[in-house]
Amino acid sequence: MRLFYGKPEDIENWMELVSQMSWNFPGLETQEKLDEHKATVLKFMGKRQAVCVKDDAKIVGAMLFSRNRNMICCLGVSPEHRRRGVASMLMNEALRNLDRTGEISVSTFRADDEKGLAPRALYQKYGFIEDELIEAMGYPNQKYILQPMERCEIKIEALPKEKWKGVPIPLVTRSDSYYDLEMSPLDRNGCTVALVRKLADKEIIHMPEEYDFPDSLYQDHWEKAEAYGVLGLDGDLLACIEVCPEEWLNRLMVTELWVSDEFRRQGIGKRLMDKAKEIALRQNRRAVILETQSCNTNAIEFYLHEGFELIGFDTCCYTNNDIGRREIRLNLGYFFHRDERRF
Repeated sequence: MRLFYGKPEDIENWMELVSQMSWNFPGLETQEKLDEHKATVLKFMGKRQAVCVKDDAKIVGAMLFSRNRNMICCLGVSPEHRRRGVASMLMNEALRNLDRTGEISVSTFRADDEKGLAPRALYQKYGFIEDELIEAMGYPNQKYILQPMERCEIKIEALPKEKWKGVPIPLVTRSDSYYDLEMSPLDRNGCTVALVRKLADKEIIHMPEEYDFPDSLYQDHWEKAEAYGVLGLDGDLLACIEVCPEEWLNRLMVTELWVSDEFRRQGIGKRLMDKAKEIALRQNRRAVILETQSCNTNAIEFYLHEGFELIGFDTCCYTNNDIGRREIRLNLGYFFHRDERRF
């Protein structure tokens, strides 16, 4: 079984699961209500807020969540696939997308309703607690909330070179979309270039084992690098950033940025990037730059949100078929000023 983001071509498969479970969900009793729900699912698919688990080609679990409202909207698993980890796969993906520094909410059946036994146990397992009694679709429900993680719980500390040199960074790219490069041939009149985000035919996955030089801290060619990170209680690395100056160009390069899956959507990536900007300002650098890939759309969204912009690309950085692999190198930059001076 694998997790996917729902696409419009999945809608009939998705609705088969919904129809199968509709008896257990108030508000889906009629065909009219099912059609309304279908339209809602398509909207969520368009916002990449609909996730599903497939067993071969069949959808056996589905969830809608809202980043804007920071909530889980609905979750369902086919009866024959319950107690097989499907709900946990959906919950883990939703929590990676929602803001853990804010309150996350969900509504489910009340304690005296036998329908609520499994969902209430699931949400409690993830740390949700009971909140107010409400009604949803005219049916008695109860709101559950996951309280915000306090920023003070997470400490960013220096990672000394003598201790952390050579420690591998397990960067894995997983995406259901990519930026396709559309470029006309260059001639005496110029050319046109466009990066267009498209849905992938199948999930794009790139693992560290694919590369001759896997990511690690303090690689020899980054002579003046410095690294910072978040450590677990056992001393394991949970997140990190490494930066290195380009002295000849007076820019600061982010050479590594990684947050473990279970700690994403908690503001850690932003705090690490703030650290890089702080270092750049202290060193009087004119810009912060970094490299990413056209298939790493989640990272690109984060960088754009942090104020970075496209400054260049390389269509043969990793292989001679980077366009076909949907892994074009993109160079992004964050600027402190737009003056012509280099220092």
